[in-house]
Amino acid sequence: MIGPFRLVRSGSVDTYVADVSTEYLRLIRQLAVEILIVLDSPADNEMARMVEATTGGESQREAPMERALNYLLAPMSEDEADAARLRALTEDYLRAEKSSRLRRIARALDRLIGAGKTRVEVAAEEAWDWLSGMNDVRLGLAGELGIRNNEDAHRVEELAFAQTPSGRDQSAAAIYTVITWWQDSLLSALISAQEEH
Repeated sequence: MIGPFRLVRSGSVDTYVADVSTEYLRLIRQLAVEILIVLDSPADNEMARMVEATTGGESQREAPMERALNYLLAPMSEDEADAARLRALTEDYLRAEKSSRLRRIARALDRLIGAGKTRVEVAAEEAWDWLSGMNDVRLGLAGELGIRNNEDAHRVEELAFAQTPSGRDQSAAAIYTVITWWQDSLLSALISAQEEH
């Protein structure tokens, strides 16, 4: 069971609360850790350090080969040369920011699981971290599922709700759909809180 986020207000303090079974808490934590592994790939980081050490700094960086990582660190320009330059300037920072957020989420889930609790409570100041972290999980799954446009998203949604089981892709589609819905519920609760202020 995974429930939507809802706003709980105590005086001037906003908290976003969702009731989530231990099974789903473990799943979300596992997904966050898997994306962390992709972002923190030792081989990629070691190669970047070697290049920087020998050249005095990168002026260009190639797009990642792994599809999920390519979604997480999407090109910032349609021009390949510009995209390579921008990647060299920003990729390490973006990886660090995304990894830091996902680690905070994974630690929060660890605490809940360890204490046997099933209520996720996100303080207002942490809400954007959770939204961004869940979005990174979604992007990683989108890369695995090959979602490039609305037509692909519709195909994945149909696959998620297909009556006939079809293996790993259907499981990934179902997880992507649930994570998307859960993230949307937090965003809706956040917008609702802002409208009330």
